Amino acid sequence: MVALFYRAHTAANRSNLRNYNLLRQRLNRLENRIRHLCPDLESGEEPANGLDSATCNKACQQAMSECNEIREGLDKGKGMPWVTGMGYIELWHRVHRAEETLIKVEPCGEALGWAMHDESSLMGSNLIHKDLLLRRLRRAVAILDDSETGENLHYLAKPAKCSLSPDERKKSKNRAKATTVLSEVRYEINNPCDKVWEGIVDARNRLTHTSVLPGFDAYALLGSLSWRTYLIRRCSRRPLSFCSVRSQDSLLACRPNKLQTQ
Repeated sequence: MVALFYRAHTAANRSNLRNYNLLRQRLNRLENRIRHLCPDLESGEEPANGLDSATCNKACQQAMSECNEIREGLDKGKGMPWVTGMGYIELWHRVHRAEETLIKVEPCGEALGWAMHDESSLMGSNLIHKDLLLRRLRRAVAILDDSETGENLHYLAKPAKCSLSPDERKKSKNRAKATTVLSEVRYEINNPCDKVWEGIVDARNRLTHTSVLPGFDAYALLGSLSWRTYLIRRCSRRPLSFCSVRSQDSLLACRPNKLQTQ
């Protein structure tokens, strides 16, 4: 009965309201980006970043699939995954995968802005392979830059020069490679954080299981002992009205007051 009463609180929008609201905000942002970035292929609209339609279509389909899963989880999610927090962790993974995919279809200016953010994140991180990721990111940014000389990348901490000519850098296949590198760099940034949060939630759940269940067992044992003690004390204070032993000595011991009055 108690479980039925609290069943409504196992929904995604009640178990952890803060996480639910944050996920809603990120989902709205992702859907807005998809509407603006993903072209209408049936109308023959070309992608805004110069990439081929097949590459953009594949990335957009993947991002939309992740958004649909996030929306379904937030709207219909109910049960223990949301109580334990693992349901929210799974949705955050999907949010990050969708954001990483959309980098591939971002206009070059937006992609460069995300690259600046990722460079700052890598420089302040303790990833073992952060130097390799920084080199890859800076080389990808050099390809996406539209400058004639390739020397004005001063918005990065340590800009890299590109050996390709401006015409080569503008080719869709080279830009597709660069945006793919930026997407993979973002994945390498997000993945360790996802694993850390998943480990924290899993450790909390294991601690809860190992502390709450023995606690319930201890309370049940104490309750049983208390009830036994109560029954023993109550029976010891009740006057005896009968005796199962038929010997005269036993009767004298069981009913001394009645025999004395006779």
